[in-house]
Amino acid sequence: MKHLPQDFGAVTMTIRGVPLRLQASFFLVPFSLIACGFLGDAGWGRGILSMIFFLASLSVVAFLHEIGHILLARRFGAPIRGIRLSGLGVFVTVERIPGLKPREEALIALGGPAVSTLVSLALGAAGWLLLNLDSAARFHRLNLPAMVLLLAATNTLLTVFNLIPAFPMDGGQAVAALLRSRWSPARAERFVMTFGQTMAVAALPVVIFTTSDCLIQLAGIVTSGFILAANYRKRQTLVVA
Repeated sequence: MKHLPQDFGAVTMTIRGVPLRLQASFFLVPFSLIACGFLGDAGWGRGILSMIFFLASLSVVAFLHEIGHILLARRFGAPIRGIRLSGLGVFVTVERIPGLKPREEALIALGGPAVSTLVSLALGAAGWLLLNLDSAARFHRLNLPAMVLLLAATNTLLTVFNLIPAFPMDGGQAVAALLRSRWSPARAERFVMTFGQTMAVAALPVVIFTTSDCLIQLAGIVTSGFILAANYRKRQTLVVA
């Protein structure tokens, strides 16, 4: 594993030849969400320990998601061009090689969410089992059962977000791959980009005006902005190409 130059604030390295970009938002976004829910009740010492445990566990879950992509990519002989871990999920770029079928591309894109779904189910079952074994600690947010259930819920939300049919999420990659079986690659990607940008714009007023929770509003604005920016950059790359 060797370090490479920085890329837009991301710590960049390679693991077995695959570039891995670990963005600061991977830690800042979960840290902020957990801090809002835990520090006030448990105090700084216990709250910080809980956040460290949560972030470490979330990192492990993210790498399991990544493995789902890598295993299927290797199964179909497609090299991984890069992996980016951010606060909004894990994004894997697979090199499109001659002979790779649209269905195979879609399966590679969905490999990560499939693994994440299994992980969420396992964590959820483990959390409920721990709650039943330790009923006296039920609903106390900093105990192990609650932390496991929180991890399951967070991973489920990230998985659902990752299945949104917009770039660079896995859902967008899968839909574009399936559309390429009927349309040209450029037309398929433009359709997904347009759909993603339209959905992001339409979601903004819904998030802003249907809730008074500032944290939910902020998360919605950041998510919509991320989708708009990512698809804009994708569109510019497509135009240049």
